[in-house]
Amino acid sequence: MMLGLMDLLYLLLILPLPIISFLSHDYIPQSVNFEYKRIPNRLCLNRHQEDPISKKSVEKYITLPRLYVGSLPIGETSESSVILTKGFNFELNPDQVHYVTKVMRIDGKRKSQLRLFNGISGEWLGKVQSLGRNRRRNEVYVQCQQNIRSQPNEIEEENLPWVIFAPLKKARTKLLLEKCTELGSGRFIWINTDRTDASSLIACQDGAKKLSLQIIEASEQSERLTLPSLSRYITEKPGSKGGPLSVNELLNFWQYENLKGRTLLICRERSTEVTSLLATLGDDISKVAFLIGPEGGWSAEEEASFEAAEATCNGKIQSVSIGSLVLRAETAAMASLAAYSVHIDYLKSREK
Repeated sequence: MMLGLMDLLYLLLILPLPIISFLSHDYIPQSVNFEYKRIPNRLCLNRHQEDPISKKSVEKYITLPRLYVGSLPIGETSESSVILTKGFNFELNPDQVHYVTKVMRIDGKRKSQLRLFNGISGEWLGKVQSLGRNRRRNEVYVQCQQNIRSQPNEIEEENLPWVIFAPLKKARTKLLLEKCTELGSGRFIWINTDRTDASSLIACQDGAKKLSLQIIEASEQSERLTLPSLSRYITEKPGSKGGPLSVNELLNFWQYENLKGRTLLICRERSTEVTSLLATLGDDISKVAFLIGPEGGWSAEEEASFEAAEATCNGKIQSVSIGSLVLRAETAAMASLAAYSVHIDYLKSREK
């Protein structure tokens, strides 16, 4: 039967469409059930078929880039903004999109896997599902596939050391936060001292959000599963206002409040009657907070306050030395955490 001219034209227009669709979109087998799941103002595909993931050891994924997908670690606690569970799809924010596509060069094709963590749910293997672009910004969707590391228990997190410090100049504050995060700090609390530079204090308070990004980057790099929080109060309540604690306010708080056995260790330089840090730690002290002085050191009034507090606090506050040399504030914080970490590892090795 001969086809008419109109029939030929119809076939030429209709037949190429399945081929074009196959080339321009990911092929989805008919047997796969799927639904569109609405995620905050976005629409993404949620497949109910597990992607094949190798059963090899976790070491296979060590080289994959890590991405933190929780909220900013500002305040006493940081609640996750993304739920990590098997099969969950979510959209990355603009900063994460830039990091994934421009820094790590993940294109969703030849390179699509990464590791995800949010500070509370362990570490998960994730896969970039789709990359798109609308009129205003790039769009990247990631699917959470498999849990590859469990979250530390609450006791381990509670025992992490704190760093209480006087704000330094911008670059040095960033260095302190970065290196102390890598060394295992559990919290950062900034205070006001007699010799704290006012501009540094204001910069720390107004720039807490940017400083928290330094903590996130260091946590991603150091394979941490928890993030230290950054705040100006020991016990921070929603809507808290006012400046950070002074040295005397900190000492009074530590003396009379229940801090679950945490010892305040004051790092003091140029003092010949102070016990070394390792000798102070011994076998009994496991939960500590290091108090790091400002640029220029402690004032005479603060030194006197330390002496008075130590005499009346029954061991809750102690002065320590981290060597005979005078260190910069950020160096003193790093040295204290490094010594503490080595000491704790030594105690754990003796228990085995």
